[in-house]
Amino acid sequence: MSDPGDRGRIWLEGLLARLGLPTQVQAQHDPIDNALNYWLTIDGSPWSPEQITSVVGEAGVTLDAMQYLANMLLNVGVDRDDHCGYTIELNGYRAQQRAELESVAANAVSQVRETGESVAIDSLSSSQRKQLHAMLAAYSDIATHSEGQEPHRRLVVALKSTEA
Repeated sequence: MSDPGDRGRIWLEGLLARLGLPTQVQAQHDPIDNALNYWLTIDGSPWSPEQITSVVGEAGVTLDAMQYLANMLLNVGVDRDDHCGYTIELNGYRAQQRAELESVAANAVSQVRETGESVAIDSLSSSQRKQLHAMLAAYSDIATHSEGQEPHRRLVVALKSTEA
């Protein structure tokens, strides 16, 4: 099977079935990111609230782990140029998380522009830092970098240097 969305859907449905949580998964191109990224949306309707909570995990840790596995395993043996990114969604968790990150990004940009001082954003997972780097890349006057070591790594937002 060559379609990465279908491979992701089938893999995730198989994983969930092995966990005793059979359900359907929908695969679609990421609505915001480029076409090489897919959202794998789990249908949580057959599950109890407790099952949904356990699959999401505290602060999304279980969903993050499944997403990490998907991104690693589904790209094994695939030409580097054809690697895809997978986002696993359940009950709007990722959409809500993305909206919160967009708000954090907008607030950081406003603060940096108003004060001229850099802003450090702590308590982010590596995935969240990566998403913020991508979101903030859209601002031509803003630069970002990460500093520190895990688990205390943080994203720094600053004005781009105007010096040549």
